[in-house]
Amino acid sequence: MIDETTQEFALWALATLQFRVEKTSDRYYALYPKEHQRGQFNGAHRVSFTFDEVLKEDKVLEKVTASSTLFRWIQRQIAETGPAMHAAPLRQPVSQHELQPHLLRPFAVEDGSARVVECRLSDRPVLRLSVRSAGEKSPDPVVRHRYFDASGQELSAELLQTLAMEPLAPRVKRSSRLTDQKLQAVIDQACETGGLSQDEVLAAVVIWCKWAEGHITFRIKGMEAQHPFSNWAQVLVRDAKAVEPFHCAEASQSSYRISASDDGRITVVEALDVCQASQRRVLAGELEQCTASGQKMLPEFLQTCPACGEKAYRKSISVCRHTQLECCPRCMPGGHADPYEKLHLAFEHHPRLQQLMESHGPFEGWDSWRVGEGAAVSVFTAQQKRNQLLLVVDNNDSRIRHAATRTPWQRVWTATPVESLPELAAAAESKA
Repeated sequence: MIDETTQEFALWALATLQFRVEKTSDRYYALYPKEHQRGQFNGAHRVSFTFDEVLKEDKVLEKVTASSTLFRWIQRQIAETGPAMHAAPLRQPVSQHELQPHLLRPFAVEDGSARVVECRLSDRPVLRLSVRSAGEKSPDPVVRHRYFDASGQELSAELLQTLAMEPLAPRVKRSSRLTDQKLQAVIDQACETGGLSQDEVLAAVVIWCKWAEGHITFRIKGMEAQHPFSNWAQVLVRDAKAVEPFHCAEASQSSYRISASDDGRITVVEALDVCQASQRRVLAGELEQCTASGQKMLPEFLQTCPACGEKAYRKSISVCRHTQLECCPRCMPGGHADPYEKLHLAFEHHPRLQQLMESHGPFEGWDSWRVGEGAAVSVFTAQQKRNQLLLVVDNNDSRIRHAATRTPWQRVWTATPVESLPELAAAAESKA
């Protein structure tokens, strides 16, 4: 049984070393050694070999395996070239023109365009170490390849499959950045990482693969956004998702679907939503929910209800005729603010009443205090013989937001300036 990896390696090495090799039949090959090397083959100018089983009637020199005489001779020729041979994938993109459709392929831009503004291609090395390994289905040893990056770390099987570096073409010109000394250091590190001894390595090949980096420009409604890319050129061609999705930092979301808000901010479709109050398309994170309707709106269309502390659509807010509090529909049962509806008797030790007395008291002459608590305010009522008092007090700073009075036979409260409260208290005390 022919081991294809061993066959491909031997034939590729001979071609790279510029030896003349002919395929003389389905099973046989002929090597023509250079004149000064014929002595190594008993003066023969033509050496026949095969990768298949040798039949008795075959007049061939040998079957080439990873430990055969001819293979070791090839290995010595490789060693004479330096620490490694150099090659490049026969098929890989080498220009922006080839890459552009693949770079733009994953993106869908709503009402706009995408184009590759900059794409720089450079060569980056991948180290291939060919090692001798025991055959799985044959007693003969075989060649197996292992691949490492420039830092000596082994490449994943998934990346290798996508890179698709084989077949290789010889590369004569070497990069001045990778000296023999640096290359040997990479080989040493790869052997250490891969758990290989130097004796196991049959040959090293530096495969120069194209690396692409640059950026894509998205243009929508006259606005532009830049999106960088950086990856192996072959990976960008073969993997539709090799280009990272566009990331909107403002929304902290990434996607291949690009759009813009009505005010021109370029973002991803998933980050957009519609303000139900204005019908404007904005970032979803900018919207807040109206507790009354459940609809999402921009904060400018919402108002915090002092009774429950939640936000409601401004147009749904109504004013309590007793307390003048602007409350959401849920906190206006019967047309009155919820704290007013929940007024209950407050004894002297009630914390809200104590807070009121410390800040504005002692309200001598007023008694029968009642309190109704809301999220942001508390409503107080008190009475004396001929008057009733209503106060709306801020829960945080004890500021009196609204004050009103009425007589026992009146149903409607009459607003009273807050600054006149001391006079009311004095009048109540004198009448007591």
